[in-house]
Amino acid sequence: MHTKYLVTAVACLSVLASGCATHEHKLSSSSANNIVVGKVIHGNPSLADQLIVETSGKRFEGELAIKKHLNWESVRKAYGSDSTHWQKIRSGQDKDHHTSVGTADIKSPDGEVMQCKLIWARSDRPEGECVDKTGKSLELRFE
Repeated sequence: MHTKYLVTAVACLSVLASGCATHEHKLSSSSANNIVVGKVIHGNPSLADQLIVETSGKRFEGELAIKKHLNWESVRKAYGSDSTHWQKIRSGQDKDHHTSVGTADIKSPDGEVMQCKLIWARSDRPEGECVDKTGKSLELRFE
């Protein structure tokens, strides 16, 4: 009998723990003959979201500030007066209409800085660009 409760408790804890799991997206593109690797790490409420990019043998990293946006006009057009759907969106149960925008000033160990901006919808992967102090742009597309 106690074993049954123990198994149930472990299963419940596993589900709860996975709800707070970190999401990681790896960089899947290169930019203008330059090999670029990196990742976005986000979704863990106890850790800051991170952007890491390595290009030309130099690693840049920094905190990624993510803001979620909702285009109410497109939701209005799509759902009209469907009060059930509106309630799900307002309560946070339906997050399919959110767009995330992440910004970061990522730094290398020698102090060089790139300003980055990423955007993605819930069902998509992050993509955007980083710009260095000379204005050179580095396109990013994550898996």
